[in-house]
Amino acid sequence: MVFTAMIFLLVRPSMVFSNSSEISGSRVFKNYKTEWPSSDGPRANDPYRSLLQLTPISFNSAGNHGTGSNFVDINGDGLVDLLYINHGTSYFNSQNIGWVQKYAVLINKGNGFDVIYKCVVHNDNFVQLYGDCAAQ
Repeated sequence: MVFTAMIFLLVRPSMVFSNSSEISGSRVFKNYKTEWPSSDGPRANDPYRSLLQLTPISFNSAGNHGTGSNFVDINGDGLVDLLYINHGTSYFNSQNIGWVQKYAVLINKGNGFDVIYKCVVHNDNFVQLYGDCAAQ
């Protein structure tokens, strides 16, 4: 006799954020320029840099803006966690060309998610890192 078990994973995005703009917007990355630690170089031994680099990114048709997310159990508790990337938000003004890249790691607590890592890389004529990826 053979028994087959089926496991269904229900991920309800509304438990986290209603859409990706809420992650990249004010809820996770609020006041990064004024309230987060910053540096012009990366943090040594950043525990999430290599993990975030494995997250697939979908770019828009112009190829200048992309977002990606990956659902994976980071901490081994059996709950699906979230890796989030927003790459290459470009802007142009009369003085310069710049871009902003945003990264976040959200741990699933079973009844919601906690942001355990957040990083913004901002280029406005020079690169500045904010948050958990900035050198301390």
